[in-house]
Amino acid sequence: MFAFAVLFPTVKAGSKGIIILPFLYVLDRAIGAPVSIMPIGIRISVIAVPYLWTVFMLFKFLKARVLLTSALSLLLVIPLHLVINYALSPFIDDPELTYSQ
Repeated sequence: MFAFAVLFPTVKAGSKGIIILPFLYVLDRAIGAPVSIMPIGIRISVIAVPYLWTVFMLFKFLKARVLLTSALSLLLVIPLHLVINYALSPFIDDPELTYSQ
């Protein structure tokens, strides 16, 4: 439902339809959790949106090489994971990198 709520207005209205921040605000108010969703959601959005655009551009420019584009997209998930982990570590009270033993 989140993907539909975010992507449908964008497709319908172009760049004027991006509603991530109002959606996060409404979600934050509706849940009423002691920890605010807005700072976490904004940080993840700022990190994830460029990744998604990068994947989109890869698929657009490498149309005939779907396997290569898929592999590059999956390789880009590694730094994305590290950046998200680092950005959210203050909110989840967890160190940036943890190793299981």
